Amino acid sequence: MIALFSSVIDVLQMIEEDGLTCEQKSKARLLSNSLHSFDVVFCLHFMKLLLGITNELSQDLQKNERDIINAMQSVGVCKHQLQELRVEDDR
Repeated sequence: MIALFSSVIDVLQMIEEDGLTCEQKSKARLLSNSLHSFDVVFCLHFMKLLLGITNELSQDLQKNERDIINAMQSVGVCKHQLQELRVEDDR
């Protein structure tokens, strides 16, 4: 994810320098600045954490063989991890 973020920043910097129009350069600069804002960085970090927790459940639910027992166990594990995250946030 970090590599993708840095690649996007690199492309935006190239557009800032070599864009065809002033408008294109300006938009690239504004987007680059907004990507470095606290809100965007926080949301990206939170989404990485959240998707990491729910990934196993998602994989289990997408399997062709519908193993309900394993899926329900994954739901329990995911629910517990999300509750732990919430408890950490309340501290």
